[in-house]
Amino acid sequence: MSKYFMYFDELPKEKFGVITSAFGHKIRGDQIVVAMAQKDPGTGSKLHTHKVEQFNFVVSGEMLAVVDDEEQSVKPGGLIHIPIGTPHSFIAVGKEPAVFLNIKHKAEDMEGYPEDGIYDGHAVIDLEDK
Repeated sequence: MSKYFMYFDELPKEKFGVITSAFGHKIRGDQIVVAMAQKDPGTGSKLHTHKVEQFNFVVSGEMLAVVDDEEQSVKPGGLIHIPIGTPHSFIAVGKEPAVFLNIKHKAEDMEGYPEDGIYDGHAVIDLEDK
């Protein structure tokens, strides 16, 4: 890997926090963190917020996304914008993992602040109900 050209699959994978099932590769720049993340089917993040703006671009799989008062199933090619302080949650639905590109300011690397204030694990759903 060079100073300017990088490949996600050459980086070690890491878990992104307690309240999310996301794991993958992160590249940290001077101001921005870019991550290629994955969530296994039926898992995701608790409803949470961040002190920074965030974008998620779905590469493969499908995510059930909740942003503020909107809920939508997002498939490959979908881009999700999460403004500062907006409650949101993403859960992988379908039979394959959801892979997404995550971009946010480095001031808050990945984990957010759970709406219920409890860091007790990530979200899990029964896919039979979806």
